[in-house]
Amino acid sequence: MYRIAGYTFDIEHLEGSQSPERLVPFFAGDGAPEAVYRFAYRETLSLPPGAELVGALSDLAVFRLGEGHLFVFLSEGVPYAMTRECSPEEYRITLPLDSLQAQLHPYVIPNLLMLERPLLRRDCLVLHSSCVATERGSILFTAPSGGGKTTQSEFWRDSCGAHIVNGDKNALGRKPGGGFVTYGLPFSGSSPDCLNENHPLRAVVLLGKGPRDEIVRLNGRGFAQLFSQIVQHPWDADYMERALGLAQALCEEVPIYFYSCTKRPQAALTLRDALEREEERHGADQ
Repeated sequence: MYRIAGYTFDIEHLEGSQSPERLVPFFAGDGAPEAVYRFAYRETLSLPPGAELVGALSDLAVFRLGEGHLFVFLSEGVPYAMTRECSPEEYRITLPLDSLQAQLHPYVIPNLLMLERPLLRRDCLVLHSSCVATERGSILFTAPSGGGKTTQSEFWRDSCGAHIVNGDKNALGRKPGGGFVTYGLPFSGSSPDCLNENHPLRAVVLLGKGPRDEIVRLNGRGFAQLFSQIVQHPWDADYMERALGLAQALCEEVPIYFYSCTKRPQAALTLRDALEREEERHGADQ
């Protein structure tokens, strides 16, 4: 059994298979599961009768099937896994039989859990971001692929005494009294950083590249750029409505900054000093 961002679930494997390495830190020895993921392995993958295509991305095809959805994962247009959302309490994942021995197996499995869906029902967003933990809380760096998330996180680790929680995606859970908490997730792309930690969210930093290190506080003005980095399901109106509401609350309750920065270690120190000045100023205004 596993617990991620407060969401407790169990996985039923084929006998003899093992849990993916990146799920091991999220093992939970107590509590009752809210959902079960049942794995099956087949010689070939085929769509069940009645599946209706409702959305498609370069690496994912989405079908409506009964009361839930069927997610077909693609590599160069060829299906390599399917996740069926039978209900909020049951998911069925089908993989080719030969994937039991595949080298990518430990990295693929966490992505097939579609965690953004049950987490959103718990008021948690999943954001493409790198997360560093500091004494004052966590900082999320977000940008399109290649935008410097990993570089800036490593600068904070090496220059500011922070440590990296996750280098690819993180969950943001809304607290009942306002504000957000970040949670590590079991998938981190090519990054080795994948910790089971939660921290109060200190700030979200939207990264850009520039000749100088310049920071501007955005808050509501950064909504569109921030929302573009949230894991979205545009074929699901209820999902998108809830995600929009949480993203709006995030912009209202957490400092959002745009940081045009260089690829120099000094960029971390410049940002650190700017955040501390902003926090002291806003603290004095309250």
